[in-house]
Amino acid sequence: SNADAYQASLLVASAWVSGQILASEPVHLLPGLRMEYARQSLESGTPYSVVDQGEPGVHRDDLSFVPSLNARWAIRKDMNLRAAYGWTLARPQFRELAPFAYYDFTRRRTVSGNPGLDLTRIHGADLRWEWFPKGSDGVLAASVFYKHFDAPIERVILTASQGDVGYQNAPRAWLTGGELEVRTSLGVLWKGLREFRLWANAAVIASRVGFRSDQATLQTSRRRPLQGQSPWVVNVGLGWTGRASGTEVHLLYNAFGRRITEVGFDRLPDIHEEPVHRLDLTVSQRLGHGFRVRLALANLAYQPVLARQGDVTVFRYQPGISGSLSVDWSFGQGNRGGSAAEESTGGTP
Repeated sequence: SNADAYQASLLVASAWVSGQILASEPVHLLPGLRMEYARQSLESGTPYSVVDQGEPGVHRDDLSFVPSLNARWAIRKDMNLRAAYGWTLARPQFRELAPFAYYDFTRRRTVSGNPGLDLTRIHGADLRWEWFPKGSDGVLAASVFYKHFDAPIERVILTASQGDVGYQNAPRAWLTGGELEVRTSLGVLWKGLREFRLWANAAVIASRVGFRSDQATLQTSRRRPLQGQSPWVVNVGLGWTGRASGTEVHLLYNAFGRRITEVGFDRLPDIHEEPVHRLDLTVSQRLGHGFRVRLALANLAYQPVLARQGDVTVFRYQPGISGSLSVDWSFGQGNRGGSAAEESTGGTP
């Protein structure tokens, strides 16, 4: 059928202007405005179609003016208080827009796009306190944030009998949360550990989808979190950089809370992805003359991916442990003695 294939394109052109205003000696304001024009088109069809089904195409042009405002108050030389507001856009992906249906043989259901999707407008504000302790070569920060979504795109179940899946705009959603972040050299504990670095952040998030009282919907949950949003996220990293030897080792841990992957339909419960604890390891060695060899191992905790609908396990698979070995060459950096992180960021953040 004509829904077996599609061709699509997206053009985004933007221009922006920003400035810095010194409101008073310790206070800096950074207002900005971005103009963004986007043209998105999608045509379904295939020369192998035996019938002409007349699938609708997508042709969109939108012009948006997106403001932002950042404020920084230098409480003292090693401490800041920051406040920010930003307005951003999230456009539907081609796969979400295309009236293209494919059969998921693993889950035995059909997955299809929705050419009627709207783009999402996101208003966000946050307040952040940060301290740069002397001698730690790092930062300690705490922040609170809020986001409001107009027409967020969600992955939803469309039929109760087959569990077919598609994409829809919810009317609105919002989330609030807080985050703690730390980055430091372990040399603050003992000078012998100065080549070790620790970084971590943890966030707690509460989200909610809002429905209009006059909106007719067969979605099961009238009060639920935003699809795909976890109630908490934790990241921890421990790294060692041997400046003399050119060796780097990074151990990374990530975990997230239980989240909705597919919104329930016609009294069937939402499908949740259970928490996954992930442990990754990367080791790299500088070889000289700009060469570096890297070994990366992922999912060392050997955690499975598990999805449940109520008390029923509907999907489970074991991604296993994966690894890769690569050799990189950077022109003109063979004589540098710093770490790969410093080479990519230009020094200490």
